[in-house]
Amino acid sequence: MKKNVHPKWKYPQKMFTLLAVCLMCLLPSTLVAQKITVHVEQGTLDQAFQQIMKSSDVEIVYNTAQAAAVPCDEATFTNQEVAEILNVLLRGTALQFRVENGIYMIVEKQEERRPADGKITGRIVDKDGNPLPGVTVFIKGTYMGTATGNDGSFVISHVPDSVVTVVASCVGMKTQELQAKLGDHLEIRMEVQVNEMDEVLITGFQVLKKREATSSI
Repeated sequence: MKKNVHPKWKYPQKMFTLLAVCLMCLLPSTLVAQKITVHVEQGTLDQAFQQIMKSSDVEIVYNTAQAAAVPCDEATFTNQEVAEILNVLLRGTALQFRVENGIYMIVEKQEERRPADGKITGRIVDKDGNPLPGVTVFIKGTYMGTATGNDGSFVISHVPDSVVTVVASCVGMKTQELQAKLGDHLEIRMEVQVNEMDEVLITGFQVLKKREATSSI
């Protein structure tokens, strides 16, 4: 049997749905345009970015070594948009920012023509070609990293530079470092780390290396 909807409930429900959709569409821009209050001490851009992230929910992706080399003056920002603060901090430098999905990306000015996705993908295997899960993979000099999945694959997104050094590290395996460009797919083969240790001979008085004990007899 067809259920009748009372007229006074029909249109308010539609209006509520429309309002919810509008709010969801406006949410990313609202987050980007948020205003914060922060005091930046004299130091480097790296320290300034850290202070901004600690004082708010803002996420900033950047090259730590690059930012640590750029000096920054002391400043206080009161109820200002993050974009305005970054414009002041980056003024006179070779850096600028762009916003992707609410994340502030600090990049070199001449690198704006690079691919927008900023991804490096790859797969890590052992010497026999078997996939290695749980390997730590990160961009050298940054906090950006991930771990390989069950099939040995990995994806690093929001890479801040066009050319970077990718580091693959795992307990019991030799650490690998490779140069990579945006959009590259890396095939990394890792080898077992062999620790060479001298044989030792335990006496009643001291511990001697085997060759030392032999020569003393």
